[in-house]
Amino acid sequence: MTREEIGKIIAVLMAAYPSHPVPNPDMLVTVWEMTMGDMPYRHVQAAVAHYLQQGGDSSYRGWPDISTIRRIISDAVLQLPDAAEAWRLVLERMHATYPGHPASDWDIPTALRRSVEAIGGIHALRMSENLGADQRRFVEVYRQYAERAIREADLPALAAAMDDRALGDRVPQLSTNGTGRR
Repeated sequence: MTREEIGKIIAVLMAAYPSHPVPNPDMLVTVWEMTMGDMPYRHVQAAVAHYLQQGGDSSYRGWPDISTIRRIISDAVLQLPDAAEAWRLVLERMHATYPGHPASDWDIPTALRRSVEAIGGIHALRMSENLGADQRRFVEVYRQYAERAIREADLPALAAAMDDRALGDRVPQLSTNGTGRR
């Protein structure tokens, strides 16, 4: 992303948050260049639009942290389910897998597969007498593997390889109805 494109992103944020003081816009552009310059402009633009659209959500109030924008992009690019959705997928697979047969044909993110393996595998879950405790262990382990996947991913390269249509499916764009609402 170029310095000029970053300036456009900052201008959008300044327009969206007019009461937020920006004492040194040039330094802000420099910081964004250092931390977001490796990301494709269209992805950052889509992530900022998504952030602005979520304004009513308590986690999306006020000027966004750079890490929040990167997280929105990583969620769209890596498509890691949140912990509740991951556990739902595990339960679904647990009930669809015949005991003693590996779930090798299960097409899931590596973080999810490693989390299931770390708590003993699908078969151990099928035999469990306390799925509530297993769920808590799974969520704890899954969050660690998901965070590691995000840290280790070459996010800029993955994002650049993603075409605009796929990004649009994963990170909502601003509506075109002129109201800014969906």
